[in-house]
Amino acid sequence: MEWLLAVLGVVLAFVLGFVVRPVLMPYSRKLERLGRRIEDPVDVHVEDDQAVIWAGFPPWMSFSYFIPGELPSDVPPEDGRDWGRWAESHGGFDLWMTMVKVTIVAKTDTTVVIETPMVTQETSAVPKGVGVLKPAPGGADITPRRYDIDLASGTHPWILFMEGGETVAADPKPAPSFSLKAGDVEQLHIWAKAEDDRLHAWSMEIPLLIDGRRVTIPVDHHGGPFKTVGREHGHKTKAMPGDRWGFFSWS
Repeated sequence: MEWLLAVLGVVLAFVLGFVVRPVLMPYSRKLERLGRRIEDPVDVHVEDDQAVIWAGFPPWMSFSYFIPGELPSDVPPEDGRDWGRWAESHGGFDLWMTMVKVTIVAKTDTTVVIETPMVTQETSAVPKGVGVLKPAPGGADITPRRYDIDLASGTHPWILFMEGGETVAADPKPAPSFSLKAGDVEQLHIWAKAEDDRLHAWSMEIPLLIDGRRVTIPVDHHGGPFKTVGREHGHKTKAMPGDRWGFFSWS
């Protein structure tokens, strides 16, 4: 009797597989296509390390930071692109401007439209401290394609799109869009500036339309807000154009 039940089980499994499989196959294919559609066709990376952002560029830019408390006793690195790590090791913030780079990498052939970012922030008084500046040694201006954010303009600050240094946000031009093939890369910079005397804790979201589907990309500092001190902070600012500190005035 046991062997008969075993044979019947095998036969029943074969019959069900033969009958049911053709019925379920279209649904299986639909689920497979849905899975491919749900998977994001792009990877997005946010970088705020200036040594990484400007690697390969000539050192023609200034970099400034605000250090709470006293000026550190250790000397900062010679290259201004490395000052961010030094300042952060002393609890420092960006001074006047925070620069971020967003990299979009296509995993499949796709169309990407970048809409205007949405920035939120909170402001507070600047703590006692000192500003530090690595002046640009000279050279031409570097003006990448970017969004410029005026942090001093309110809780939801003004944002301008700059194309090669030219302002285009005031014109009714479309948002930046790219048709990308698998493996293609597009990069966009974000420069957030504070001209006032406040400490700005801010973060942002970038809305993307990917093949007509909306995806929101968070842009923040390792899960927390970026912190940018306005350059009119009221404390001393010191610059190091060579190998020693000197007083500096923005005016």
